[in-house]
Amino acid sequence: RISYAFPAARQYVLSVLREIVERYPVDGIALIYIRRPPLLDYEAPLVDSFIAEHGVDPRQLNERDERWLRHRAGFLTQFMREVRAEMAALAAGLGRKPVAITAMVSGREDENFFYGMDIQGWIKEGLVDTLIPYTMAPALDSTAEAWPVAGDAARWAEMARGTSTEVAFSVLPRHKSAEDYRRK
Repeated sequence: RISYAFPAARQYVLSVLREIVERYPVDGIALIYIRRPPLLDYEAPLVDSFIAEHGVDPRQLNERDERWLRHRAGFLTQFMREVRAEMAALAAGLGRKPVAITAMVSGREDENFFYGMDIQGWIKEGLVDTLIPYTMAPALDSTAEAWPVAGDAARWAEMARGTSTEVAFSVLPRHKSAEDYRRK
């Protein structure tokens, strides 16, 4: 796993994205944040900066403490800012249209925030062009029906309404008939 808490790790991922955009005529990049979360945990840069800011060790708090989750999410939001800036600079330098940024995330806002993703913040800042909510099933269960309640999907559409971010839903489980896919 890679931890986005470390600047060197973020720079490494940026270098891979840069290489892809420089070598190939891609229209966009996709960050698949649903693979093997958490993306951030209790790494030294996170713990040390939290202690400096709040005067308490986050390892002594409930793992869902709002202050801790917001602090942790700030690191991944910073990475998304770095991605946006890097992609804009690359596109301009190569004389190409902007490189679109897609992020695949959990369909559950509570899971996203717990895993270090402030989706509403990303939308507000224009850091992501397309969001792909994966599933509403807990723990990213790809064998369960992804959007069993229509209102769950509507919440995502509402979050993005009036912004530059588009939402494209993942349709799970994978083993559906063609008719089931069309209906969904």
